[in-house]
Amino acid sequence: MGNKTNEEPKSYEYYEHELERVMSELEEGKIETLDKLIQNYEYGSTIIEKCEKILQEAEMRIQKISKRESMTNPIPSRNELHTKSSMPIVAMPDNTLNSEEK
Repeated sequence: MGNKTNEEPKSYEYYEHELERVMSELEEGKIETLDKLIQNYEYGSTIIEKCEKILQEAEMRIQKISKRESMTNPIPSRNELHTKSSMPIVAMPDNTLNSEEK
């Protein structure tokens, strides 16, 4: 017995390919009946919804990863970068501070 609920989820690439196939059939006029045309249009709409869901889930995963990384390796602020600069502080010779004293 083929139970569709146990079917493994399809990938984004699979749905993208399916959508291209359906769009090609629609654009090339390969569909002979109005009923079949509407069925393919509905199927294409369903594929688009599945692709959007997959992309939203991927975005959420990336945000979680980014949040986790920023908590363990916080990005230093501009001021922190400036104060932690690798450039050495060079002292100016005393004679350049006040040239009027000569």
